[in-house]
Formats: sequence, C-alpha cells, structure tokens
Amino acid sequence: MKMLLSLAFLGSLLFGSDLKINYDLDIASAKAKSENKTLIFYVYSTNCPWCKKMDKETYKNKDVIKELNSNYIFVKLNKDKDDIPEHLIPRFVPTTYILDSNQEEIFAMYGYKDSNEFLRVLEDLKSDF
Repeated sequence: MKMLLSLAFLGSLLFGSDLKINYDLDIASAKAKSENKTLIFYVYSTNCPWCKKMDKETYKNKDVIKELNSNYIFVKLNKDKDDIPEHLIPRFVPTTYILDSNQEEIFAMYGYKDSNEFLRVLEDLKSDF
C-alpha cells in the first residue's frame, strides 16, 4: 500500500497537479483580493455535453492547469444546482467569465474552448487586467 501511495505521489510530481477549484464565489473573491489575482468563473450544466468535453479536455490540459493555478483563482459552479449571482447567470453553457475580485465581468467566453484557444484568449486579455 505504501508503495502504491509513493508511486501516486511521484506521478503527480512528474505529470503536474490537478486544477485548484473553488466552489464558492464569495470565498474565491476574497482569496483573489488577498492574492491580487483575477477570477476565472466557469459555469456549467449537469447535462451539457460541451461542458463535459471542456471539463475532460480543456481543464485537464497541463498547460491550462499551470496557467490557472499560477495566475488565477478558478471557480466552478453548476447552473442547475448552485447559487450564482443574478448578473452572472449565463444564457448558454459552458460560459467562462473573467472577473475582477469584486465579481465584475471583464470578459466572457461562451461555449466550448479547446486548450489552445482558451490559453490564447487569456494571453490576449492579460493587458486588460
């Protein structure tokens, strides 16, 4: 058992870590303020195939994980179940908002984005915040 845990730990070091996900927008906003970071607020729906694809591919990509964990506070909420501020309830999912620490929208990405497009958008927007 110890050997298996050791191998799992070594694997996580070699292949990167998981995306740090927050499930409370208010707590994440406070964290963003204290760390002087921008929020990435991802809204999905339970039965959305494009949301599942984005979870499975984009948010599992090692370059996306590295960028988000290093430079942003990532929040993930389910449109069907979670309490989302009215001004941030999207008409379509998936929607990925870029917010300041006061939960004000800087930019919104609508629909599925593959990892390359997602990273390109973040890079293009860095000068805006």
